[in-house]
Amino acid sequence: MSKNAQLCHYQVHSLKQLNSTLYIAQLSPANKQCALEFKAGQYLEFLFEDDSALPFSIANKPDSSGRLEMHIRCRAGSELPARLLSMLKSDLPIRLRGPYGQCLLSENADQPLLFVATGTGFSQIGALIEQALADNPNRPIKFYFGAEVPEDLYADAQANAWSQQYQQFCYVPVVSDALPEHAWQGRAGWVQQTIAEDFSQLAEYQSYLCGQPEMIIEMVKVLESKGAQRKDIFADALSWLKID
Repeated sequence: MSKNAQLCHYQVHSLKQLNSTLYIAQLSPANKQCALEFKAGQYLEFLFEDDSALPFSIANKPDSSGRLEMHIRCRAGSELPARLLSMLKSDLPIRLRGPYGQCLLSENADQPLLFVATGTGFSQIGALIEQALADNPNRPIKFYFGAEVPEDLYADAQANAWSQQYQQFCYVPVVSDALPEHAWQGRAGWVQQTIAEDFSQLAEYQSYLCGQPEMIIEMVKVLESKGAQRKDIFADALSWLKID
């Protein structure tokens, strides 16, 4: 446990189901004097009655309300996420512990940014984008979001809104397993392959990655093949993944 971790109680403000497996939870501090202090890009742990814990990225940048947004994927047979959803649907206070993680925005406000997310990896990446746009709305940002099917591109509305509002923001959705009935007209394939096709060099970029470990491993290889240095590549998983 991090020596700076806090234990806080939160209430569920809303719980919205976006599709068959994805839920968005909005949480508010039960006592505003004990709101979780965190930075964009960090994560926390939900604590169950038996003190077992389930980590989730915080999907928003900090604000004065102390609110927290969480993106929860619950597939059939997923025992812990199912327990969490049951807890969130109750009226009981939610125990949270954190924050954790060092996947934070660098203080260098001039380098262009590349954000890459797959699945609910958008929770962390979305918070980082929010913070980056608030810090410097003129900073060049490219955001690639990968999903298996178009239904899972749940960041579409928010990412398109950012594209409309910020001239330097570029959004590229990528779908790997679209079927003819999906009528998908966008980029197809794996997000890491799409980035490899789109960039001749990435030496000047700072890159933030969140998603499946396999994607992160392949993305690091793509980034380094395009001139990126490891010090400019950020992902919580890099603390434990082995990359040749």
